[in-house]
Amino acid sequence: MKSQCFAAHLFLCCVPFTLLAQSGSIDLSYGGDGWAQWDELIGSRSVRSMVVLPDESTVMLTDRQEPHDVALIHFDLQGEVDTTFGNGGIARINDPMGDWNDYRRQLVRQPDGKLIIGGSSSAGNDAFARMRLLPDGSLDSTFGTSGISRFNLSPLDDQGNGLLVLSSGQILVYGYTELDGPDACVARFDPDGSLDYTFNGTGYLSFNVPGAFTAMINDAVELPDGRVIVCGERSSGANIEAFAARILTNGQMDPAFPPQVYMIGDGTDLEPHAIALQSDGKAVIAARMSYADNDIAAIRILENGGLDSSFATNGFFKTGQDLSFATGEQVHIRPNGSIVLTGDQRFTGESYRHISAVKLTPNGILDQNFANGGIGTYVLSSSNNELGVASAYQVDGKLIIAGNANYRWSAVRIQDDLSTWIEPAASVTPTPQFIYDANANSWWCRCPSEDKVVDVVVLDVMGRIIQQAASASVANRVTIPTLGLTTGTYLVRVTDQQQSFAGRILVSN
Repeated sequence: MKSQCFAAHLFLCCVPFTLLAQSGSIDLSYGGDGWAQWDELIGSRSVRSMVVLPDESTVMLTDRQEPHDVALIHFDLQGEVDTTFGNGGIARINDPMGDWNDYRRQLVRQPDGKLIIGGSSSAGNDAFARMRLLPDGSLDSTFGTSGISRFNLSPLDDQGNGLLVLSSGQILVYGYTELDGPDACVARFDPDGSLDYTFNGTGYLSFNVPGAFTAMINDAVELPDGRVIVCGERSSGANIEAFAARILTNGQMDPAFPPQVYMIGDGTDLEPHAIALQSDGKAVIAARMSYADNDIAAIRILENGGLDSSFATNGFFKTGQDLSFATGEQVHIRPNGSIVLTGDQRFTGESYRHISAVKLTPNGILDQNFANGGIGTYVLSSSNNELGVASAYQVDGKLIIAGNANYRWSAVRIQDDLSTWIEPAASVTPTPQFIYDANANSWWCRCPSEDKVVDVVVLDVMGRIIQQAASASVANRVTIPTLGLTTGTYLVRVTDQQQSFAGRILVSN
């Protein structure tokens, strides 16, 4: 079905791209003071994963909330609870087949709005576990058994660390198995939760990493052609090192990118937690450095898995702060190519950890325009631990980092680079004109100057470029490419030869 934008659904405030607030500062409109904490989840310790929905609200997943295995909560744009979700805004679910592992669990939103949770559960032994929820927070009975699915490869333990919803609609689950190892492992499932036996002929692929005593996968990203890059950690007995590998669509290891190991040396552990794909095919991995050196770290790899020596220092980045603990938990690639790492850190001599965000230029150098020389440390209380486990971007470029503070479910919202992402705080005179052409089922933009429109970009809520139109067919007039877009909120950025404008549109199918 073609996407349609109706006039009543166009919300577009156009302003020149100007710096309206400090990039990297706390957004005080969120939760009243930039922070949101919730006491309803008694027994929960931390947010583990989160997603931003097309309307810019967020769903957050916690660790166990006794006696329930899973708890999720839905918040609106300002951090208020959406009481239509679950029971009064919170969905609490118990898995009758086993107890879910706290530390490793992930929440992903399917294109149809359903929510999938991946992790592991124990019923005598650990197994890959998934559950799927409807948009209202109730279990989807068409998935697995009454909405829940478990899968064992070995008679011992299999640990699911997360999942990836592929462009095909299938679900890739990753972690490790003790079938022949412990070895790194991925398994692919059809949309209904059943194992896809066309994947490597068995439904799964387990593999060892050279020099590893144990190996596990911590994250994965899909390439445009359907191949998948996985990243994880190997233990060599003395240290933990990062690895990455590429898997073909048929479930076999890609011989052009078999498991490759990345290490710091000098006794430093490098524990990878997340991977993100750049538009040029390179991938950035966020990691924790520990023991000999403690820092938030990142590495960038080429399409063949080799280190990208043009990134930071020979492919490796660290902040260089004097830290006694630090971890990079998530990584985001922004539309202008900058790289944002989120996690938490503790300075040497201090007792508590605090949420952190690090912003890099595309070549891996600290962005001096963000926070304090490229590094933001966000403190709610100087006498409590505050951990940044999950993070996600809104369509307006604000960054939410969630985790816990003093064993309470907490989140903070950060302003990002407002030369790219802007707040609609003032209007331009004369204003750009947005005209809906019903015959062509398309929107046109006419800029206030008579200059030719140079570029129109449509981005999704994750900041990824979805559509782009270069140049204009008639002077200062250009089509906004909305055909083929699913229902949701998008950011439109229009650039003429003098200035740029941006705003949000709501596309309705």
